[in-house]
Amino acid sequence: MKILKKALRKILLTTTVRNIIKKYLVGNLGKVVEEDDKLICYVKKNKIKKEKYEYSIICNGIEDKELAKTYNLDKPVYYVIEGINITHKKVYIYNYHNEDCNITIKNCNFEFGFGIQAKCDCTLDNNHIRAFHLLMIDTKNLTIKNMDLTNEVALAGADLSIKLGATFNINLINANIGKEKERTKVSMIAYKNIELTNSIVNGKEVECDAKQQIITDDNSSLNATDKIILKTDNIDKINISCNTLVYNDNVIEQEENIVGTIEYKDDDLTNKRLELINLLKNLKDICENTSIGEIRHKPFSKVKK
Repeated sequence: MKILKKALRKILLTTTVRNIIKKYLVGNLGKVVEEDDKLICYVKKNKIKKEKYEYSIICNGIEDKELAKTYNLDKPVYYVIEGINITHKKVYIYNYHNEDCNITIKNCNFEFGFGIQAKCDCTLDNNHIRAFHLLMIDTKNLTIKNMDLTNEVALAGADLSIKLGATFNINLINANIGKEKERTKVSMIAYKNIELTNSIVNGKEVECDAKQQIITDDNSSLNATDKIILKTDNIDKINISCNTLVYNDNVIEQEENIVGTIEYKDDDLTNKRLELINLLKNLKDICENTSIGEIRHKPFSKVKK
């Protein structure tokens, strides 16, 4: 009997210590649930670091790898920030260097400023967010769904600016980004794809910069009272409304009001114009890097190559 009690005490002590270590490893931000392949941290408001002007939520994942391995806790960390209401201070979410994490912000109300700077994947789902003249989110992969993301509070005379950035992909699902205000500027930059599903982006100026492809469905559109800027090597299909359309730094259309669809087809006039502009741009770059002497002694076709 004594041996059994001793074994039970040891198990209880080990479990208690392990639970304390789990919370320590993920930043003491709230309850931690362990699954086979990950740790899930449910962030509590009273555990968030409160500074003079802001709340800082540091979601760095596991930094003490040796301690984590000792207790078999070296796993990806999923942070869930849900149902938190902050109306009087700015809220900033950080992940400085650990890509082996995931951050979900869901059903939250942030009224006084907001931003994310994270090296990991982030999802914003059904939140109400208000910010000052700049609202900036920079992540690894960014998903925004089931919500409006606007920048409603501006300093006198300042532009409203929404900047979304991702190392890989930006996905908008059932989302409205920006507002049809005179001073709103929306910029989305992804080093792979930007994809819109049942989503609308509005502003005075709207920029989409995707190194691989911009993808939209029939229910999505880009709308600008002034200018839409597209930078990509591949356009699928985009519904647009603007006064000026710029593609890869070249003005394609400049009229009173452009409303329509850009669609990539072999027989499409817009596509042929884009191909011609890219060809002329390539020729310009070649000519700038080729001496006059080289051009005089080579046929044009060889210079072009």
